[in-house]
Amino acid sequence: MATRKHLGFEQLETRLAFAASIVESQQIGYFFDSQSNIVGRYDIESEIWYGSIVLHQTTKGPDVVHVDSEGIYAGFGQTIYRYHLDGTEKTHIINLRSPVVSIHSDGDILFLNYSSSAYIRILSIDKNSNQVIDSVEISSYYYTDPPILSIATQGNTIYGVSSWYSSLRFFQISYNQGGTFGQNGVFATSDLRYLSRLNPIDDIDYFQDQIPFVLKGSQVTAFSKSFLPTGQATLNDGSIKIFVNDFNVIAFIADESHVRKYRTQVIPISDFNPVDPNAPIDPTGLAYTPDWIAVSNQARLLVFSKSHQNIFVWNPMLLGYERSIGLLGSPNALAYDPVSDLIYVAYESGLIYTVDLSKPNPTEVPFLSLPGRPIALYVAGDFLFAVDYTSYQYNHRVVSKLGTIESTKVSYDSPGSYTWNPTNQSVYSLRSGSYPNGLMYEPIDPLGHLMPAVYSPYYESTGFIQPIRFPSDGKTILIGSGMIFDAKTLVRSPYSLANSISDAVWFSGRWVTIRNVAGDAQLQEWIGQTFEPVYAKQWSNSTAHSLHMLTSRRIVATRIASNGIPYFSIMDEHLQPAAVNNTWHNHDAPMDVDDDEFVSPLDILIMIDQINLYGARQTVNVGEHYCDADNDGVITPLDILDVIDWINLQESNESKPSGESEPSIDDLMAYSVDELLMRNRKARLVLANTR
Repeated sequence: MATRKHLGFEQLETRLAFAASIVESQQIGYFFDSQSNIVGRYDIESEIWYGSIVLHQTTKGPDVVHVDSEGIYAGFGQTIYRYHLDGTEKTHIINLRSPVVSIHSDGDILFLNYSSSAYIRILSIDKNSNQVIDSVEISSYYYTDPPILSIATQGNTIYGVSSWYSSLRFFQISYNQGGTFGQNGVFATSDLRYLSRLNPIDDIDYFQDQIPFVLKGSQVTAFSKSFLPTGQATLNDGSIKIFVNDFNVIAFIADESHVRKYRTQVIPISDFNPVDPNAPIDPTGLAYTPDWIAVSNQARLLVFSKSHQNIFVWNPMLLGYERSIGLLGSPNALAYDPVSDLIYVAYESGLIYTVDLSKPNPTEVPFLSLPGRPIALYVAGDFLFAVDYTSYQYNHRVVSKLGTIESTKVSYDSPGSYTWNPTNQSVYSLRSGSYPNGLMYEPIDPLGHLMPAVYSPYYESTGFIQPIRFPSDGKTILIGSGMIFDAKTLVRSPYSLANSISDAVWFSGRWVTIRNVAGDAQLQEWIGQTFEPVYAKQWSNSTAHSLHMLTSRRIVATRIASNGIPYFSIMDEHLQPAAVNNTWHNHDAPMDVDDDEFVSPLDILIMIDQINLYGARQTVNVGEHYCDADNDGVITPLDILDVIDWINLQESNESKPSGESEPSIDDLMAYSVDELLMRNRKARLVLANTR
């Protein structure tokens, strides 16, 4: 009786040039040639060639082959034979209705894949009796290659992929211990789904039966168990097969001049290092158009240039670039999470990386592999919202911050602009590619499940243009045409802006927008319930790009000058040129935490709340609260004591009841809001008398 393997997945069969097949069994590589009955053998562990064997009673080699501990299973067109491992004792097993495509086994069960035309057909056979156990047939239209199969022996499941036009279709078939087939359906759960983003690959093998190494041309890439790349090495020449032992990757390169027809290149596993990113570029004076902009939790502009494969960090305090981060390539989509200070970067391959801005030298770290080609990526509260494309459909996915896909929904609408509204925990987008176009949103529940979408109730497609923007309360929506909608019902308001816009921010209780007019960028201000236009500012010879909130009191407008260089203009609540203090220290008034020109117990309360919520080294509310009173780079109770001492010093001229002591931190935390307000008014009076 044969023993069951312990591999999580059987290796995919190899397709090679000149009708050759290379397979592995029990750390021995077998090299078959359909034009010869001589089989080469290679000891993977010792990295040496064994003596060749000869397949008896045949003058040619098999078209398809499989080797396990029981023998060599060879397919000659529609006929299948078994040989002993030394090539002797040829035994006929079966004739199929069409040529065998691949052969597999699990213990005493042999699986024959004889798919043809529009059907995937698989047969199970008892190895001991050579009797057919069961068969399965699945409709599947493939046009370039027959389906590739792999068996998860521990789960009694056959996983497969077949080409469908320019994309791939996955399927799975279960079977029991006796070889009888059970349910089959669309493949959705195994880690092999990530192979859709590796297509086409030349070969795959596993280190210690767990860590995959993938061959594609002259590149060999090491992956984690969940198919995230961890390292890469380049071969001297293109290989057709790799084997992996405990120390090395052995690549086989076709070479007719070699006695074995192959030469080898050995790469130590220790040589598989992460791919080097592109060199950082100094963007000062560089002509480029930003492909993505976000504001970090330290009030820096994060500016991505796809053509330069860099993220540029612009510091508003310096009014210049602070640093650049070279990327591995040109990603399709980016997203920034201010809570974790991470940039998520999604590539054409489906791989998503994270860039940790809190590190001195941030680099891309593998995070997740999407099954499809990434289209969009957004931070949606506690989750990521990703859109990828497979087989003429767009997949909306909710991903946890731990890198697991929590839910998926299929859409056939072409992707437009997506925006997260935290008020009702929903992702908003503009539909396109169907009639009517319009607004829609998809709620995400606390577990990360996408809920049924809500659509705007209109049968017209005019005016639905990017972007989508929300005021601070998230109750209404402003879109690029200037139209305004109710955020819950998606019913259009009778009020709107008087013109279309390129971008907008809700700033100090009103909309501020930017647009292009006659070759110039124009800033506009709209006030009141009727959205009266009351202010306009022109930047001549430049193109409007975007608007962003830097802090609660500062916005920045991005425009592209006629020379192609982007410029960033900072403005205050009155839309006048302004500077930004994006540190934790108020250099003008160190004890004035909230920068309201008065030092009071409310400043102390802010500091207490900040320390309780975020600890000593913080990034949240930087540039809005100035909690580092002593300017030592950290926020601690010592900063609170400095402010308490300062307030007590200002009150020292007032008479106090006998026995009254200075307030402690615990006392201040116990104050009610009314008590704090009363102390605030008292402190304001004291300050007014001392000025």
